[in-house]
This record gives sequence, structure tokens and C-alpha cells, in this order.
Amino acid sequence: MKKSGITLVEILIVMAIILLLIAVAIGALNPIGIMNRARDAQVKKDLNRIRISFEDYYNDKGCYPNREKIEELALGSNCDSKVVFRPWMASWPCDPNDKPYQVLIGYDENCPKWFKILASLENKTDKEISYELVTEGTLAVGSTAYNYGVSSGNITIEEITGLKDPYCGNLGSCYYYPAPNMCNKTDSSGCSGTNCYLGECSVRCHVSCCGPGCD
Repeated sequence: MKKSGITLVEILIVMAIILLLIAVAIGALNPIGIMNRARDAQVKKDLNRIRISFEDYYNDKGCYPNREKIEELALGSNCDSKVVFRPWMASWPCDPNDKPYQVLIGYDENCPKWFKILASLENKTDKEISYELVTEGTLAVGSTAYNYGVSSGNITIEEITGLKDPYCGNLGSCYYYPAPNMCNKTDSSGCSGTNCYLGECSVRCHVSCCGPGCD
């Protein structure tokens, strides 16, 4: 009667199967992708917290944080500071690489009436990524690589605004956009309302007002 046992070949086959399953599991889980999404989730949380704190600041001061305050917030040494933006935030956040987020303000740098906060998401398949973000503003500080952001409620994250020239002359002609694939050039002083665009028929050039009184 032969004794039954596990041969070396069988052991190697079992080990190969286990290694294959581990490789499949690692590929399916994609730990780098999981880490990227986790970091992106933190970025979104940070920007939303800053947005809320800026709105609270506006309710208290009648302006969003001015140039001096934004430059202070942009200092890397103030990452995680518990005093730099008290009492509106218990701790000032920076991005996952410990770099300040990009902040834009306007119109008046001493008493801003709008803001944008921009960042870069690592998961390039994220549905909230936008490559149409506009950077024009009275002040921009922080990281220059970004594809995601939040803004004050009176502008969109893609919108060009904050430029005090009431005739928009420094950005070129004003266009009226009556329907898809149509772009009618008008005199800039005669274009006013939600269908005003600067320079081209593109959402990234949309402005809410173009002409006298748009300051």
C-alpha cells in the first residue's frame, strides 16, 4: 500500500495559484487608485470647508478675505495653523502635498466680492474634473496646477470676472450667444445679461454682465 502525500510539483502549483490570485486582487483593488481617490476626497472636503468659512467671513465683514489675508493664508508655514483664520476655521488646510490651495479674489483686492479656490485632483477619471477653469482675477496665489475648484455663489468656477473695465475692452469684443453654434458680435456696451461672452463663444468666457455698470 502506497503512502499518499503532497509532492513538490503540487506545492509549486498551489503556490503559483495563490500568487496569481494575489496579483489579480492587487490589480482589481488598484491601491494607487484607491489612495488617489482618498486624497481627492480630502481635497474636496478641504475646499468645501474653506468655501463655507469664506462665506461666514463675508457675513461678518461684508467682504471676502482681502489680498493681505489671502497672501498670509498662502504661506506654507500656515498649513494646519489653528490661529491664521480663526474663528472661521479651527485649522487652515493645505493640499495632500502640504502646499497651499490656489485662491483667486476680485473685484476690489481690499474688499473682494467673489472668490475661487482651486486644486488638482489626482484621479483623472473623476467626473467633477474641469479643464475649463479660468484663472483671471485680482489675485492668484498657491499651486498653479489645478482641475477642480469651488467658488463664491455669485460666480461660476469657469467664469471670467473681477476685471473692473466696464466695457470689457481689455478682454476683446463682447459677443451675444443666442443659441448653440451661433455667435453674434455686438457692441460691448450693448451686451448685458446672462448671455454675454467675452472674446469667444465658450463657457470659459462666460460673464454675467458686460457693459456699463459691470464693475
